[in-house]
Amino acid sequence: MASHPLLAGSEPSRQIVSMVRPALDISLLTVSERLELIEELWASLAHRPETLPFTAAQTALFVERLAEHSNDPDSAIPWERIRAELEADQDADHRARSELQEPRG
Repeated sequence: MASHPLLAGSEPSRQIVSMVRPALDISLLTVSERLELIEELWASLAHRPETLPFTAAQTALFVERLAEHSNDPDSAIPWERIRAELEADQDADHRARSELQEPRG
């Protein structure tokens, strides 16, 4: 049986070899730099979504939702409508925060 490159040894008790870490001390990064790093890592995963396995629960939920949609396709809400509602909510939140910050006189 071929060994996976991340696994060491051939015994059933094989252990995963430590991942090679770049010469970067993440604790020295600012919060902004850490968030940028997270975004870059996430984007690198998004380029190959087929490599990210679903859990059994995610697969079951997907199958359930696909069946619901197949049974009643008109129940789906178009993304454009969802986005417009989210943006309207954000605008309302922004206005409310602005009103709270205005000095009263």
